Amino acid sequence: LAANATQIVSLATGKNLANVSAIAVPPGATAAIVTITVTQTDGPGFLKVYSAASTEPATSSINYPTAGTTVAVSTTVAVDASGSVKVTAGPAGTHFLIDVIGYNY
Repeated sequence: LAANATQIVSLATGKNLANVSAIAVPPGATAAIVTITVTQTDGPGFLKVYSAASTEPATSSINYPTAGTTVAVSTTVAVDASGSVKVTAGPAGTHFLIDVIGYNY
């Protein structure tokens, strides 16, 4: 994800540990419990992860201090009706992964 860019990510389906497609966040869920991992960061920065139906929040979900950092954090994030979130990068781009641990109705 490039610096200052936003991407919509569906958490509705994904791959399980056997690499088989599976429902990750079912219809009707209001939030997902996730682990966000950033890697190959371009410099110090942050990501904001929030419901695709919401406006960008003032606070970050994960921060990275330097270029080349790999760091992870677990958190709860609201999802929209389709199970999607927005991911917005701060001043430095990064690769990121979102692992769904669970969900809430």
